[in-house]
Amino acid sequence: MSTTTLTQTKTNVGISTFRRRLLRVHGTILFLVALAATANLMVAQLFGAGVYGFLQQNPLAWNGLIQAYLLMMLIAGLIWLNAGDTNARRWDVVGVLAHLPPLLAVMATWGAIQAAGVGTVAIVSIAFHAIWIVIEMIAAFYPDSNR
Repeated sequence: MSTTTLTQTKTNVGISTFRRRLLRVHGTILFLVALAATANLMVAQLFGAGVYGFLQQNPLAWNGLIQAYLLMMLIAGLIWLNAGDTNARRWDVVGVLAHLPPLLAVMATWGAIQAAGVGTVAIVSIAFHAIWIVIEMIAAFYPDSNR
């Protein structure tokens, strides 16, 4: 009986450690990417330069995009802070859900993105969001042996 308990505890610690580390890595990367995108967007607004330079003439689009990046930074912080939660699986789900709106928005507005000449950035965005959706879905559905 003691051996079984030790084996199960080791497995439980393994998946919980994996989830905690994954969520911390995800939160950190997501925060840094959103911070860099916010800085890029600020440069575009101030100087009309960079990938988002065309948004200088469209303050409403700029306003919406900066809100989205700042909200993603907030979500990234929450994911990172809650990585040690006893039910970290829910934060894997939050990680998946956080990436769905930007992914769907890019896909839904593909024509406008191509017309604006930022298709390469959109492809990188699709890849980034899709990769994290897959990783977090695997973590969310990976079984806990203690449940």
